[in-house]
Amino acid sequence: MNNAQDRIPRRVFETREHSPPCEPPLFDLYEHRPARVVIDPRIAEESLDVTLRGLLKNAHVELGTVGYQAYCTVQIHGPHRESDAIPLTLSQSWLAIRPLSILEGFANERASSYGVNAEELREGLVLTEAANAWQTDIFITRSPGLVSSAEQFASSVHVVTESEATLLLALFLRSRGECYVGNASFKDGVDILPPHWFYRISASAALPEIWAWKHRLSDEPNSGAADWQGLRLYANPVDGIIGRFARALRARDRALSGLLQGEGNEIHDVVLYETEALLLQLCGALDVAASALGQQFGLTTVKGKLLKHDQLKLHRPVFVDALRRQWTELNMSRLEMWSDLYKLLGLIRNRIHDAPAKPIVGSGAWWFVLPREDQQEFTSLAAPLGGAMYWGARTPLGSDAPMMDPWVLVEKATNTTREVLQEIGSCCTERLRPASNPPHAPLPSDAEPASSALFLLAL
Repeated sequence: MNNAQDRIPRRVFETREHSPPCEPPLFDLYEHRPARVVIDPRIAEESLDVTLRGLLKNAHVELGTVGYQAYCTVQIHGPHRESDAIPLTLSQSWLAIRPLSILEGFANERASSYGVNAEELREGLVLTEAANAWQTDIFITRSPGLVSSAEQFASSVHVVTESEATLLLALFLRSRGECYVGNASFKDGVDILPPHWFYRISASAALPEIWAWKHRLSDEPNSGAADWQGLRLYANPVDGIIGRFARALRARDRALSGLLQGEGNEIHDVVLYETEALLLQLCGALDVAASALGQQFGLTTVKGKLLKHDQLKLHRPVFVDALRRQWTELNMSRLEMWSDLYKLLGLIRNRIHDAPAKPIVGSGAWWFVLPREDQQEFTSLAAPLGGAMYWGARTPLGSDAPMMDPWVLVEKATNTTREVLQEIGSCCTERLRPASNPPHAPLPSDAEPASSALFLLAL
């Protein structure tokens, strides 16, 4: 299974009680304040990744500085010059940050644990503590000991690597309607795309097997045989897989942004709405794939009648039986996995739709409860797909409050559906004759932006 989703560092936002006072959450639904970012002054800004530098120039990002020079947003004085300190919002001394003995003791302990230089870590802790005076949202560093340990020391600043900062800021800016991609042909190395086009090229890049399938179908001649009628016509439904996956990616962004906002009935409602929309679009993409597959193979009932449109579904027994009979080389365990995935997505989607899940808040995150009547089916369907824990169950099923983590559910649903669609597209393409023309890139003029979009989506 794909674990790329773990690159989005939700961990840095999970401790809600450490949020800066009197400030709305960074991903707040209504109050669009800028993101406050500080780069570790030990990093030369020109050495940062070009995409990250482009994101930092956005008007929704406020870039501050922390260091020992007079021009810094937050200026740090030496440990024995408390009298030089001016108001906390502009400057502070080491002693004002934290008693020096505590800071040095923490640095020495963590330095031995993480194999880093104690003095380097102590200085990094001073910098992150000072950044709190400016109510920084994100502190970008290359210090491995600082990233590993500073969250337990600094009171509110979120310490991240350059890669994590890039993904967080890209998601943050998409929540503001600005979809960035890397593009070397532009002065700042980045470009902003309209959301509909950003998600479209992202879905195309995420599903190259589907694009290849569409290309081969459109190239197939209409031989007049019953099972080959209309091949050119249903190339568009195959293209519909990409359209549905693009809408799923948009819903995924909104769900993850909602989860980073905090708690509250409005936020819970938004997350559940977007999660349902995500599952609906993923099921729709699987429906189109099953329909196109069935038409390509001319799937029939045991009596030889072509399956009807409403029978071309991955979860329908007549569809599964027809594939077993007419595609004997297909691995049956894979076919069952396709069917189980569709049923699992449908189970959660219908639960949210029929009776909105009750949120439970605690330990810096929130979950929703899976009703008892769904637990046995969920466990059975999840077993061949990685297990209940893999799909977000965080307490034993069968307990009074079997909690589901919506973040994990959203990510696993997106990535697992992508894998299944890739597999279906690849298997179906292999069954077609070689194309008369070499397959063309889905979006030749957008090859670099598409690749960048996948990275910025953490796919």
